[in-house]
Amino acid sequence: QKQKAFPRFYFVSNAKLLTILSQGSDPLAMNAYYENVFDAIQYVEHDKKDKTIIHKIHGDGGDGHEVIPFIKPVKAVGNIEDWLT
Repeated sequence: QKQKAFPRFYFVSNAKLLTILSQGSDPLAMNAYYENVFDAIQYVEHDKKDKTIIHKIHGDGGDGHEVIPFIKPVKAVGNIEDWLT
């Protein structure tokens, strides 16, 4: 069901998917898995006071990598497949 709700989960191994889903209530834990779910995304930047708010995406590429700020911050609460969408 989770894969139907968020089809990119089909491309993640079963072991990693179980880990992602088990840590879904901790948005910071997802930083280790973004590159498995999305192409060229290394991590996201959370609000310093409220860790459930995501402000920016950081791309792959080391120094000088692309940083994309969200127009509207993402609130990472509830089911992980919902807020990743």
